[in-house]
Amino acid sequence: MKEFIDGFLSETDEKEISPRLRNDFLDHVIKSQLFDMEDLIEEYKTLTSEGTLDIEVGFFLDGVEGAYIVSFDATKVIYEELRYKINERTGTIFELTEDDSKLSPSIFFDSAYQRELKEHIEKYWGKHTFMSILDNETFTKNRRFIESRIHKNMLDVLVWFQSYSVLCKQTLSETGAFAVPFHVLSKLEKGIVKTRNDKELIAFKNVLNEFFTSLYPDVKEVYYKFEPKEHEFRYTLYFKKLLNGKILDIPFEFESTGTQKLLSIFPFIFSSLSGATVFIDEIDGGIHDLLMCEIVELLVEALDSLPHGQLIATTHNTLLMERL
Repeated sequence: MKEFIDGFLSETDEKEISPRLRNDFLDHVIKSQLFDMEDLIEEYKTLTSEGTLDIEVGFFLDGVEGAYIVSFDATKVIYEELRYKINERTGTIFELTEDDSKLSPSIFFDSAYQRELKEHIEKYWGKHTFMSILDNETFTKNRRFIESRIHKNMLDVLVWFQSYSVLCKQTLSETGAFAVPFHVLSKLEKGIVKTRNDKELIAFKNVLNEFFTSLYPDVKEVYYKFEPKEHEFRYTLYFKKLLNGKILDIPFEFESTGTQKLLSIFPFIFSSLSGATVFIDEIDGGIHDLLMCEIVELLVEALDSLPHGQLIATTHNTLLMERL
């Protein structure tokens, strides 16, 4: 990415961009788009803390409790452990420290592949977790190859972690990632499609129409406007709203902060109803208390009727907690 942006900037007038501004721009873009372990630790470690950053994720999968534990110093991973089912009993699937790495032979049962994984650990662990190394293995290697070398129990845990959907509030913005594989979900307000009859876009337009018209009596229809662009179409989300006795077409970008927040959490709500485990930080931020209570009550009812799907959220709203 750095080379691409650098090439792009080199084509501009050097007189217009100073070297310092150029470097600051590159640094900002790279840090905002790419994850660096040291930067992540610095951002999320408790202020004034001089100890390690410790994270433990407990989970309940296929009727068995498990735990994933990872610790960081100021710059890197220094400890990582996964406890889950080994054959019929719970045990340590892997445990890594700066001095040693232990992989359960019952889980990583191919000795040659276990040696290969230990080479990866020696090269990459610290700047990357072993869980992320395994995640990369499942994406870059043939499925049969992986399944013939790693026990199903480990792969089940990986799939569970890969199905996470997370929306995290930051100081000036929100960052998120969701597990359901629909490209339109990341561009519900505006984007580009090859045809006006894009099936995904039409499907989500219908869902959004039902979602917003059920929540707001003045919203009569949710739809997309299309603008031809060479061999593609640019789409923009609009509301038909009843204002002063008239139906007006309002671009979604002019909607209130609360309504825009609802659209931002919609993909994560959809993910939970599609069977994923979803985490939303400060789910009610900017949304009216009574409206948020109504949404959560509907979600609880819907999730209770489904075999899979889980929504975990943080809030400071005592009214919302009381309603639950």
